[in-house]
Amino acid sequence: MEKGVENDLSYQNIEEEIVELPDLDYLRTMTHIVFVDFDNWSNFFGHLPGHLNQGTFIWGFQGGNTNWKPPLNCKIYNYLNRIGCFFLHPRCSKRKDAADFAICMHAGRLDEQLPKQIPFTILSGDQGFLELENQFKKTQRPAHILNPHHLEGDMMCALLNSISDTTKECDSDDNMGAKNTSIGEEFISTEDVELEEAIRRSLEEM
Repeated sequence: MEKGVENDLSYQNIEEEIVELPDLDYLRTMTHIVFVDFDNWSNFFGHLPGHLNQGTFIWGFQGGNTNWKPPLNCKIYNYLNRIGCFFLHPRCSKRKDAADFAICMHAGRLDEQLPKQIPFTILSGDQGFLELENQFKKTQRPAHILNPHHLEGDMMCALLNSISDTTKECDSDDNMGAKNTSIGEEFISTEDVELEEAIRRSLEEM
């Protein structure tokens, strides 16, 4: 084994040994799981103009060349961290797209374990995640890939909150068939149509 690869793996093993992944039972109580690629958007919290809906869980990923640090004096980050709705994944290796593969792996794992009405959103400018969205359609998981570079902070916040709202609508509906309704079909008001259009533009610009 090459020395560089050996060091890479040993670094990962040390990180994995001291960090526990989020509890699945706790994640089942969430209304929205958001995977953030800090390699692409390290200032995620700094761009949010307001709080995210209750039940939104932020799972941050970073590659070995990224050294993400919690934002100073950020009320949104401090609140999410305090209530246990933020998790910083152990730093991935320095290999190309290491964080992307980690996101795909854990998103797929959660897809098998969590109720299907909980939507997944991935914030990243990497086009490869569009295939992950296609795969989630096959498992009936509502999923969105948003490019944060093409959305203003207020629109991003509104989109994330709108997506989590659809989970609450599903939970309050006694018709089991309604629980499998896609996110797109839930957007029926004028405001929601505008949000869906923003998602479409974000994807087209990737």
